[in-house]
Amino acid sequence: MIYMILFWIVLIGALLFYFVSKKYSHKESVTFTFILLAWALIIVAIVQKDPLFTSFGVPPEFEWVVGLFIAALSSWQLYFDPLKKRVLHTETEVSAIKTDVTAIKADTTLIKEKLLQKK
Repeated sequence: MIYMILFWIVLIGALLFYFVSKKYSHKESVTFTFILLAWALIIVAIVQKDPLFTSFGVPPEFEWVVGLFIAALSSWQLYFDPLKKRVLHTETEVSAIKTDVTAIKADTTLIKEKLLQKK
């Protein structure tokens, strides 16, 4: 039961930290560290057969599936989706640099041709 309690505390703390940090700053990499810790805790809880809500009538398997789903969704929302956006942004910047290099190459050939004409 201790691992599931720690899992939910870490997960809720990570989400609260995410919302606070999103409001006041743009550092979200620390939040993903807490999500990774939550993943480790849920895996240990499953291996140790450590349910938390069985006293309320919730089957342990359902609790673990919901915990895994929330951890996966949090991982996507906090890390993988922003990573995808950063990669797409970087890709557009790199493709713009490629076009600029092509324009520079065309200019240098034009300069080279003018220099050859002067000789």
